[in-house]
Amino acid sequence: MTDKKNQEEFERLNEFFWTPQEHELSGSTLSEEDKNCLQKPYTPIAVQKEIITVKECNQKRQKVGKFKTMAKYKGKIGTATFTYELLDADSKSNTYGQTIKDPKPIEFEDLDGNKENLEEKLNPEDFFSPKISFKRK
Repeated sequence: MTDKKNQEEFERLNEFFWTPQEHELSGSTLSEEDKNCLQKPYTPIAVQKEIITVKECNQKRQKVGKFKTMAKYKGKIGTATFTYELLDADSKSNTYGQTIKDPKPIEFEDLDGNKENLEEKLNPEDFFSPKISFKRK
C-alpha cells in the first residue's frame, strides 16, 4: 500500500487507535466521553475502552507505520510526519498497552514542498505551539 492510502485507511479506522498523546500532536481534541482517557496518555483509546486488543491495535498501527500532522517548524508552517510506536504487548508488564516510546518525528515538509529530515534535530519547544504534551523525560 502507498503511504497516502495507508494514511487514509488509518483515518477511516477512526482516531480511537491513537493515544491521547498522538491526538495532542495532531491538534485534535478528545470528545467529552473520551476525556477520561487522558489519564493514560500513552495507551490508545480503543485499547482503554476495550474495543480492540493490544495485539490487534499493534498490528493496525504498524501496518500504517506513520501519521502526519500540521506543524510549525523553524518559523515555517507545513506537515510533520511521525512514527506510530509499538505498544507494550507483555500482559504482565505494568506498562501493558502503552506505547514503548514517544512518537518519533521523521520529516517536515513546508508549504512550498521543501522537506527536511528531523531525526535527532527536533527541539520540541521550537516545533509546536503549544509544546508537545505528555513528552516523556
